[in-house]
Amino acid sequence: MDATPLESTDLALLPKLGQALWSWETRGGNGSVPVTAERCERLRRYFQFYIAAVSTYLDASHGSSTRALTSHDDLFRAISTLRSNPAFTKAEFCQAQFPPNNTAYSSSDLSSAVALVVKVLVMVESGALHHSSNRLEKGAFRIHWKDDVAFSQYLQDLFPTENHAVLSHADSEVFLSIKSALRATKLKKRLRVSFRATHDVRNHMYFDRQANVIDIYHHTAFIKEQLRATRDSDDFSTPALSIKAYVHQLRQSPCLSSFRPGLEAYTKDTTVAPYRANSFWKS
Repeated sequence: MDATPLESTDLALLPKLGQALWSWETRGGNGSVPVTAERCERLRRYFQFYIAAVSTYLDASHGSSTRALTSHDDLFRAISTLRSNPAFTKAEFCQAQFPPNNTAYSSSDLSSAVALVVKVLVMVESGALHHSSNRLEKGAFRIHWKDDVAFSQYLQDLFPTENHAVLSHADSEVFLSIKSALRATKLKKRLRVSFRATHDVRNHMYFDRQANVIDIYHHTAFIKEQLRATRDSDDFSTPALSIKAYVHQLRQSPCLSSFRPGLEAYTKDTTVAPYRANSFWKS
């Protein structure tokens, strides 16, 4: 079967992408959830993000005679490799996935390719600032994945699990007071705060003081797939489990419960600037 070029935007790619990310079984064997049209439809917004991320990579490599990633199949294999080998350092991952052989990839293209793999796998920006495009949106936080750092360690740095002096104690009076004060309706009415969609899970609840805007991570279907894929596992060195631990931490925050309507159905609110993929995708 011929490889599907990265320029393709066919929604039929989603089952293969799901297999690379979450080990989807197309026949629903071994107790797994079968890939249904409804399940794919729930992930349509994430697929829009995926296509836009790929398009950004293509733009960055425009005019290059060689690319580390030339097809969606290349990208899916790279995702599977990194997901299965979280102990790889960035240098080891590049050596395993993009061996030089007879092709000399530029350092900038390798950096862009790795950044794309990480972006699709865990929905964070991992590239160095001078290699990263802000076409999707400008990230508020960024931790660069360095060549000598294991991916599992990078994930732990990305998604630290720690207790907060106030927010980790749901039974305290201070917690309840903060939870009440941080309701989205109050912030809109009293402080005229607006809300903006973000694809970077680490930017959830980030407050842009200059714009008076709060970022809301809005790919809940992606998070649900991560939770489903890690239901019976506790190995937090893997990408999905690291995100699972981070999501658990967010759940302890009054911010998440206060903004739950915005997190689940914010697109119905005209005060929220929704995410938009490239012009070729109908929103």
